[in-house]
Amino acid sequence: MSGKTRGQPGFAVHKLPSSYELTSQQKLMKDAAQACGIRKGMSRSELLEAMNNCVPDFFRRQKGEAMPDKKVIKVYHSPHCDSCHQVADLLGKGRFESNIKGDVPVDLIDVTSEEGFREIGEADLDSVPAAKYDGKTCKLGIDEEQQVVVIECPVSEDAATPGE
Repeated sequence: MSGKTRGQPGFAVHKLPSSYELTSQQKLMKDAAQACGIRKGMSRSELLEAMNNCVPDFFRRQKGEAMPDKKVIKVYHSPHCDSCHQVADLLGKGRFESNIKGDVPVDLIDVTSEEGFREIGEADLDSVPAAKYDGKTCKLGIDEEQQVVVIECPVSEDAATPGE
């Protein structure tokens, strides 16, 4: 009987690991992820957008700091619209140009989501893809040769890029 183990016939039942309480840091990160819509299976571009724009604002609110008045270009799209797919793909890759000075972020809003549906109603838009900046409707186009989304917004002289 060398090399063989002796044991009782049957099966072994392993105990499931016991649950544990989250630490305060883990709770805070879980709250931030939930508030910013970070979820399993989201695209890399959606995750980067949330991590760059939403998470820092969440932590500022947690600290009680005043939020800076950050203006963003809001681009509304729908997953059921062919031209929206190309716009969303290019914006997700950061491929866009605008006539606004500085590094103005673009917020991509899915109008089929609850938040997006509410926002498009408030934005007073009739179709997608569409863009707004500082409450004004922007022209949205695609430069096929350069493969970039071109966003032209009505802005004051001091907000426009030089030479425009």
